[in-house]
Amino acid sequence: MGDAATLSRRRFLRLGAAAIGGLAAPAVIGIAKVEAAPLRGGQILPAPKFVLQPSAYRGVVGIRPHREGGFLCDIDLVLGAAQGKHIIHNYGHGGAGITLSFGCAMKVGSLVAKIIKDQPPGRPLPKVAILGSGIIGLTVAKQLRDTYPVMKIRILTKSASIAETTSIKAGGQFAPSGINSEYRTAGQMKMLRGYVADSLTRIKAAFHDGSYQKYGIRERKNYTVEPVADLDLCGPDILPLPNEGGLPFTNLRREGYEYSTYLIDPPIFLAELVREMGRKQVPILWSHEVRDIPSMLALPETIIINCTGLGSNARAFINDDKVKPVRGALAVIPYDQGTPANLKYFFSGGCVGGSPIAYMFSRNADIVVGGSYDYDNSDTTVDPAEIKRLLFRMNQIFIGNPDMCV
Repeated sequence: MGDAATLSRRRFLRLGAAAIGGLAAPAVIGIAKVEAAPLRGGQILPAPKFVLQPSAYRGVVGIRPHREGGFLCDIDLVLGAAQGKHIIHNYGHGGAGITLSFGCAMKVGSLVAKIIKDQPPGRPLPKVAILGSGIIGLTVAKQLRDTYPVMKIRILTKSASIAETTSIKAGGQFAPSGINSEYRTAGQMKMLRGYVADSLTRIKAAFHDGSYQKYGIRERKNYTVEPVADLDLCGPDILPLPNEGGLPFTNLRREGYEYSTYLIDPPIFLAELVREMGRKQVPILWSHEVRDIPSMLALPETIIINCTGLGSNARAFINDDKVKPVRGALAVIPYDQGTPANLKYFFSGGCVGGSPIAYMFSRNADIVVGGSYDYDNSDTTVDPAEIKRLLFRMNQIFIGNPDMCV
């Protein structure tokens, strides 16, 4: 692995600190290619089987809540002030909700702490309403309950269950996917990386002593044919630098990259958070949508945390026209459809040249194959031909044709 490690360090310099560390520095270019050793010491990993019969998979469409200019996680100094309310917004995370959720929950927690500190001495803890039951709302609820065991907290959501949330459809890789494109300057990237780092720190602190398994959290290797911008943005202080070398697959005989990251399996993670809220007396009012600002301000709680994403459509709900729906299609393959259940790795980064998008996440009960990124499109209709194209594309990669996955 000596050559592979050397290549990764060289690549880190080549990309430049501006791309990874959020610091202004010119990129280093013109480094000669060095023949790399095989990844994993030459071990060959099992490959997925992509059966194109519709009975072997199901198509899923999710709508990511993307916000131009970056997600919003801050207190609203205008809305609710006349009613004595404190409104905190936490939405617009695009395809990075799972990755950013705990970092943003920590920020919300600090805002709530300031509100409590600024209130007159002797006043009881304020009551809190959280709008939204996706990963953003649930992690905020966990953060506040862990900090304030007796605080009155409740979650209001239009969803009838977690099965209706956008979060349940996510692949679950720890990476600031999608939204990272909105952060371009050194200061912006530094801020984004701060949230990502806080999230990983909080996850490691909150889920330990064996509870990783309980919450569906696993360490994963992610193999790619080309560098992946959202993983590279994390930098070596958050995730290790990737190894470079021969990819560990029978037919995909070319050099690539091996990243180290995490799976946060959405169906397991969300379900366990819901159970935790039940144990810790944080009621969830399912099918209880707060449709507009007057309804929100009429809530009895003093602190209201808006984690609706696209659930109540932030553009209409609080007149934020920066929020755009981004449609994503996925194929979900259960392990009982002939695919080995011991894959335990990711493959992403797309085809050669980075387009079209192509990724595969092995989860605990299934494999998720994507993807698409249709900007300003909120159509949730599943197109069978589109789902089949996703599977065909990923199959081309694993049979050794990453240059031809159209």
